[in-house]
Amino acid sequence: YILYLFFIFNVYFIFMFIFYYYIFMFILIFGPSMILHSLSNSAVSTPSGSPAVITVQNGQSIQSIAETFDPTNPQSIVQQIENQTGSATIYPGEKIVIKK
Repeated sequence: YILYLFFIFNVYFIFMFIFYYYIFMFILIFGPSMILHSLSNSAVSTPSGSPAVITVQNGQSIQSIAETFDPTNPQSIVQQIENQTGSATIYPGEKIVIKK
């Protein structure tokens, strides 16, 4: 009976060690990039009235960025971005300043 309990404890311990090891490795590898990505284009983190500097990411368009900052009237933000960049095209990595 004692050997049986010892065996069950070891199986449980090994399972928990593997489980927490993979969770730790996931957080260690992907955690910093997930945090930095969530902070890089945060429209909420800038105080009202101060300009927000964003870096254009793959797949973003002027319209999608404008809707993030002003869902009710994105056209004013679209115009602001077009005036700043000089065209209706934006590229990944380009920095844009948006005044609210």
